[in-house]
Amino acid sequence: MRDGGDDHEAARQFEAETPSVSVYDLFQTQARSTPNAIAVIWDERAYTYVQLDEAVSDLARRLATAGVAPADRVALYIPRSLDMLVACLAVWKIGATYVPLDLASPVARVQMALDQCRPAAILYASALRRLPNLATPAGRIDVSRPAREGDACVKTTSTEPGAAYIIFTSGSSGAPKGVIVDHAALCSLLRSVRDTIGFSASDVFAATSSLSFDISALELFLPLISGGTAYLLDEGVTRDAVRLCEALDARPATVVQGTPSMWRALLQTRWRGQHVQAIAGGEVLDPDLARGLSMRVATVWNAYGPTEATIWATMHRVTRQDFEAAAIPIGVPLSNTVTHVVDSFGAPAAADTPGEILIGGQGLARGYLDRPDLDADRFQSYPGLGERLYRTGDIGYRRTDGALVFLRRADAQIKFRGVRIEPGEIEARLLATRGVSQAAVAVRVDDQDRKSLAAFLVAQCVADAPTDAELRAHLGDWFPESMIPSVFVWMKTLPLTTSGKVDRSALSALAPAPRSPTTSVERSARLAETIAEMWGQVLGREPLGLDEDFFGAGGDSLAALNAVFLVASSVERDLNVTGLIEHPTPSSFSAYLAATAAATERDRPVVDVTLESVAR
Repeated sequence: MRDGGDDHEAARQFEAETPSVSVYDLFQTQARSTPNAIAVIWDERAYTYVQLDEAVSDLARRLATAGVAPADRVALYIPRSLDMLVACLAVWKIGATYVPLDLASPVARVQMALDQCRPAAILYASALRRLPNLATPAGRIDVSRPAREGDACVKTTSTEPGAAYIIFTSGSSGAPKGVIVDHAALCSLLRSVRDTIGFSASDVFAATSSLSFDISALELFLPLISGGTAYLLDEGVTRDAVRLCEALDARPATVVQGTPSMWRALLQTRWRGQHVQAIAGGEVLDPDLARGLSMRVATVWNAYGPTEATIWATMHRVTRQDFEAAAIPIGVPLSNTVTHVVDSFGAPAAADTPGEILIGGQGLARGYLDRPDLDADRFQSYPGLGERLYRTGDIGYRRTDGALVFLRRADAQIKFRGVRIEPGEIEARLLATRGVSQAAVAVRVDDQDRKSLAAFLVAQCVADAPTDAELRAHLGDWFPESMIPSVFVWMKTLPLTTSGKVDRSALSALAPAPRSPTTSVERSARLAETIAEMWGQVLGREPLGLDEDFFGAGGDSLAALNAVFLVASSVERDLNVTGLIEHPTPSSFSAYLAATAAATERDRPVVDVTLESVAR
């Protein structure tokens, strides 16, 4: 619904004020209404609402006995599982806030999150994942252990619902920043999406996202407040398109949410979801992918929203007319949400005129954890708009029909595999590496629309430049795999704009380039080491020996496909599995790559890039 009058800058859809309840209150109401309905499916077992609520009450008693109180923060270090879902609800039952820790992150990054949020307790599951050695006074509670007699009795808190969760996102200062989302905002979002897509008690929502990714809250809790079913999928399944296809075939879901990257991989399998509503978000949904996805599913939704606006702020139901457009619209605001597009002066932009997208309404986050400077910068009031609005940093425009279209970022922030990344955070760590004098990070897209994260570097001294393996090892101490560049490009200088800033668009446009400022022999040896690391990851073990046979180490045909894909993504070349079969060791495969590469691409020691050369 659009505002009346002649204004095109705002789009509002407001319901009656959301009652002051927590998400747990809504779940408990549903559990009392349909106690024997299936609430969650995990590990090929179905659990009813009453069974889930009993498990939640047991853990809540243990939390209370451990001294956790309303408004406390509880860190969760639990893989995707039934225990993870129980932990979230138990934390809410006693009025506390859950803080998901990214299990894919190095200990140093997890420690930074703990230092900021100062939790009263850490919940972990010893049966699923060992808790690393963390420096914190917080008590440790193993959710794998059942409640004991004598644990405190817990009643649902009657206090005003506060923060539901704190999600940490990438920060440009070199450390992650926490976003505080209240129950009121999450309740508003869940109800709005329920009404928008028509989710009901007969629906099954496939939960494919990590708990540290805020869209997981929609997958887990929308079903539980609606009488539907949350279908929890193992992390190993969600990372493998073939296994995900098999899981969705074995127990069909009616709603599946994922990034365009996930959907693109799933479309490479035989999966067909004829009765599925597919939600795409976290990255740009291009028209070709939307067309392909629409041929496999019942409905495609393009969703948009930053963590600071509680998962999604707008949604668009994709139609055939969108396939021929330059960009798929991100849609109109959800209920209780307001959006504006403003020019550089903060004034409303006319229809079809690009400007910064602002978001307001009940879905806004409370703000950043202990960062009043960021709150003041990102959450602002605008003359004439009269609201607390979040500055997204996204550039877009509103069509004459009211739908928003996303164009680009106004700053250097990037989205990669659905994860929001501040390049400055990675660049700060690269600059702390021996031998690096300048660093810039950008996303590169090849001619097959495959994305890779690339680091462009200038060496202090070419002879003393670190190897790719050394750079990855250094970054691996601070970042999860999704934030570590797969490509390191050494340059004489970084391209600059006329204002003297790094020209990131020029970097993204660069053709494939060599890895390091060394001889071809040294590059080949380092590539062999990198291949050994990648193949070790595929086989779930330490790096292979340089002369160790991939198949002798336990590799099979499916693992071979994954191994070749990883190497192809890294070297940015089209490769097939035949090369691995004929050259099954890291050393021989590296030599094979070197032999088949063009000499001009193989022997250039350093890339000399200027703005003129990029333009050509």
